[in-house]
Amino acid sequence: MAKETPFIFKSLLNRPTRPNKRLGQHFLTDQSVLKKITAACRIELKDIIVEIGPGKGALTKYLAAYPNAIITVEKDKALCETLEQQFRNQKNISIVRADVLRWNPIPAVSGKKYIVAGNIPYYITGKLTPMLLQSWPRPQRIVLMVQKEVAGRMTAQPPHASIMSIMTQAYAAPRILFSVPRTRFYPKPKVDSAVIELVPRQLIPINDQKGFKKLVCAGFSHPRKYCISNICEKLPISKHACAAARASIFIQPTARAQEVSLALWMKLFALLKTQFF
Repeated sequence: MAKETPFIFKSLLNRPTRPNKRLGQHFLTDQSVLKKITAACRIELKDIIVEIGPGKGALTKYLAAYPNAIITVEKDKALCETLEQQFRNQKNISIVRADVLRWNPIPAVSGKKYIVAGNIPYYITGKLTPMLLQSWPRPQRIVLMVQKEVAGRMTAQPPHASIMSIMTQAYAAPRILFSVPRTRFYPKPKVDSAVIELVPRQLIPINDQKGFKKLVCAGFSHPRKYCISNICEKLPISKHACAAARASIFIQPTARAQEVSLALWMKLFALLKTQFF
């Protein structure tokens, strides 16, 4: 028996234009991966599903097996037209043509239980993730396909921490669910991918978010220098105050930023915030 052409690839063959490189379009073709992403969403009866970057609707097709309201946010006009045609008979699916980085989710999901899912363009990951965790109404969970390297950075622990890992983990509990090789996409990207789950949490009070980020960025400003030296150099805090705060929470004087845990960053901020924020 001949192997069935993947759903998404059939659709691409009929499309008059090629995947848009400028928009970072790489379409997932593996049905088993699409099923695993859908299962990872753990959809419950009253959940709204917000799908980012639905493309030709490969994942949407599996999400649509549930009766839940589905909101797809797609920037590409041609793809929106394809989605509208493909799902024209499914009243629970709304196709929104918008740049997700500019889209306002509040009218659609504020005060409601919702899940975010998607195979997002890799170039927006660094901007989108903080928006989802800090600016959007808090979702139940976020399930995203990202670059495998980025997934590793989001979940990293000392001594391999980074600004991305600290800032991600301050607002969510991240977990890599599974890897996806580059051969499962069309066109094939240059890197492998991973599906990551982010369960939002609020460890940093809203009024402290800017100050906390400022402190972390200062600490990481020169990765080869000692963390406390960086903070004293970048922020208007005396060396004496920095040293006293460091010693009180048992951060080693020679510790570099990547060696400091999220818990210690939070304690350090609590001790120093009145001096610079």
